[in-house]
Parts: sequence; C-alpha cells; structure tokens
Amino acid sequence: MLPNVVLTSDQWFAYLNGKNKYHIVIMDHPAGWNPHNLQYEWYKEKITQEVFMERLSRSARHTERKSDLKKKGLEHYEYHA
Repeated sequence: MLPNVVLTSDQWFAYLNGKNKYHIVIMDHPAGWNPHNLQYEWYKEKITQEVFMERLSRSARHTERKSDLKKKGLEHYEYHA
C-alpha cells in the first residue's frame, strides 16, 4: 500500500492494473461506489489505496489474462463508467 497517497479511483484502477503484467481486473458491477454519483466518485474524488481496495472488494469483478484480451482485439483495459 502507498500510505498518504490520494488518487481518483480511475487512477488507482489504471495504476494497479498497470503493475500486473499478466492479469487485469474487469469491473462487472461497481457496487463499492455510489451508482447515483459514480462519475464523481470514480473520476474526481481522491481516495487512498486502502479505500479503493475496500470499495473494489465490494464490487463484482473478474480477471482476465492480457494475452487473452489481445486475442479478442482489446488493447485498452480501462474501466469506463
């Protein structure tokens, strides 16, 4: 964990997926974020990595290998609300 570092959820998601060379997390249902305020909470609200990981743990997600996504023609792995 990076103590005292605050980033948006979008930035944490990109940072943490970028560190993993083989698998990425794909958000199926972002239950850890308020669906009525998702745009703000995902792209503007700055939070710690600990808060991000807690929200992520409440969300439905799965992982895929980057090589499998490339075979499907997907080159960008960002989450878009």
